[in-house]
Amino acid sequence: MWSKISIEQGSTYYWKLGFKEIYLQKRNKEWLFSLQDLQETAKDLVCGEQSSPLDEAEWITFIGDAGNTVLSLPAFPDRPIVIKPKTALKVLPEKEVLLFIEVPLYIQFYSETNKNENLIFECSSQELSSTWFGEFDDGTLAYSLPLDISTAFEKHKHAGHNIICPVRLINDSSMTLDVQRFLLSGEYLTIYRDKKELWSNEVKIKFKGESEFSDVQYVNQAPLFVKNPIQIANARNSKSTNVFSKSFHFIKSLTE
Repeated sequence: MWSKISIEQGSTYYWKLGFKEIYLQKRNKEWLFSLQDLQETAKDLVCGEQSSPLDEAEWITFIGDAGNTVLSLPAFPDRPIVIKPKTALKVLPEKEVLLFIEVPLYIQFYSETNKNENLIFECSSQELSSTWFGEFDDGTLAYSLPLDISTAFEKHKHAGHNIICPVRLINDSSMTLDVQRFLLSGEYLTIYRDKKELWSNEVKIKFKGESEFSDVQYVNQAPLFVKNPIQIANARNSKSTNVFSKSFHFIKSLTE
């Protein structure tokens, strides 16, 4: 799946991941992509050569060069993710919790090598809803991801099109942290493969109080509990390992 493929003139290849099926053709200097929605999620990531014709497919054309080698790689979404626990989650003062967040991956297609200037096309394995994180005049456009939050990785529940991101929430304040919504920025996260699973490096978010900026640290290695990690994709932005940001958003009562 995550490797180079040489696509001969006139042949068609497909990728199935999550709720998407992607078709790719090569014609002279043109790359042709077609996207279709799957009725049921693909349990595993699948790639191969298409044998039957696609008569009714709608194609998107990208003009490149004559080379016929394409490299497919996983990536985090192109916006931050707002994590919304489906059940109440509270962290007591001076305590911490390690969460396992599953984020639907993007797939990127590069011509020859994974340089920014060689990126042809990318798309998500699952449609994500847009949302706004923060105040009206000071916030971030993001994607919304309601989740059943887990404090242990449950392999039997893992979906193949998701990247597992360990997030450590640290309550460094004197108040109980009510985790209603928090922001996860995937741009600083590297992706590793361990057999069929995709993992990211750990994110540490230190909460200092409602009116304070959080200290966010991106650990510069694969999680220590992943047995045989192989790095297969770089972070979208590799310039920073520590940032300060408004990572938590609290919904205030209308009666306050």
